[in-house]
Amino acid sequence: MITQGTIDYICRDMLHLDTWRPDFGGPDDNAALVLSECGSLLEVMYVIGAYHYLQQQAAQDSDVCLAPAFGQEIYIETDRARYSALWFMEPWWGFGGYGPSALALIPQYPIGTLRADFAIAYGDDNGSPRWTIGAIVEIDGYAVHRAQRQRDEHRATYIEGTCKVPVLRFFEESHDPLTWFQYVVQHYHDPMSV
Repeated sequence: MITQGTIDYICRDMLHLDTWRPDFGGPDDNAALVLSECGSLLEVMYVIGAYHYLQQQAAQDSDVCLAPAFGQEIYIETDRARYSALWFMEPWWGFGGYGPSALALIPQYPIGTLRADFAIAYGDDNGSPRWTIGAIVEIDGYAVHRAQRQRDEHRATYIEGTCKVPVLRFFEESHDPLTWFQYVVQHYHDPMSV
């Protein structure tokens, strides 16, 4: 179970953020439960890093504060399924003003018999969005995955062929958890316009 102490540890000791902490929806919010569904602390660290990136970009580009993220159940119409997700309302502030109205990170997204580290879902509204999966994210930790890179590549190819959305692979040794989400922002396209 991810607790506030775990989040503090990740921010302070893993990400070296002395004062910044993610702003979740309050003490009754389910964000910690959603983060607990991640497969590892490495995945939690990258999710928190995405939040930090969006918040820093919003403050830098528009001098606004990103709305808090909420642990929420969302419905993906194409999957006909509900998922626990970390939901960001109006994340477009962190996309330089041109991003989605809502963004959700879904830990351990199921794809057949496999589970991807997480899916990125985009919503068309900040109140009651219709959600669409925009990408699948795989985080390859150095110690765990360095001996199985080829097998991970085959897995990513299978997932991409099954889901028909991009599979974004990030490597712990070369993709900083505080800036990896910049790639997502730079390659954002509105899946609802396709």
